[in-house]
Amino acid sequence: MKLRQLTANSSENPVGTGAISPDGKYLAYTDLRGIHIKLIETGETQTTPQLESFKGSRVEWRIACWFPDSTRFLANLKLQRGQHPSIWTVSVLGGAPRKLRDEAGAWSISRNGSLIAFATNYGSVGPREIWLMGPNGEQERKLFDTDENSSIGAAQFSTDGQRLVYFKSPEMPGKLGDAIQTRDLKGGPPTTLVLPRGYASSRGFLIDGLSPPWSLIGG
Repeated sequence: MKLRQLTANSSENPVGTGAISPDGKYLAYTDLRGIHIKLIETGETQTTPQLESFKGSRVEWRIACWFPDSTRFLANLKLQRGQHPSIWTVSVLGGAPRKLRDEAGAWSISRNGSLIAFATNYGSVGPREIWLMGPNGEQERKLFDTDENSSIGAAQFSTDGQRLVYFKSPEMPGKLGDAIQTRDLKGGPPTTLVLPRGYASSRGFLIDGLSPPWSLIGG
């Protein structure tokens, strides 16, 4: 195994989030100056143009996920005034980010690129609803929700795109910790894969072929 440093930011301008494209060619990452796209082979880096409407304001970008063709990715934008995020798409070909939806945060894209899973309807403990939309923000539809004392998050698609796996926190009223659940996109009750024990602070996981038998790596 070889370790290779991809960014070299100063302590005054730390790297926020980052993600490598599915084809392994690009690194998209954020810092206090915005979004950057680096061609890994050559080190050439381009900075996404700032949005005119936010110039002079401090904003926080977070890389969400890449589209399967590696030509663009989703990023969530949050203003530093306690507002909820908005979803934007960013192209490796250049140009300013394009907004897809307000009051929402993107989680993942299906492997065929046809669906985006995102969060909305933020309560006191986090997002309460999972929605789906097309790759350009079209055909939005609510998938499922949780009660006002719970939140759901980190939704990821199964390999065949027919199910979602996500965190529910807390798993039961009055209980601490997260549960990992899965649901069919066509409806029906959730299936709990992992109970809260040992996962009280988990907020991310890797999925190995999300169809039975399940294989999850929490982190």
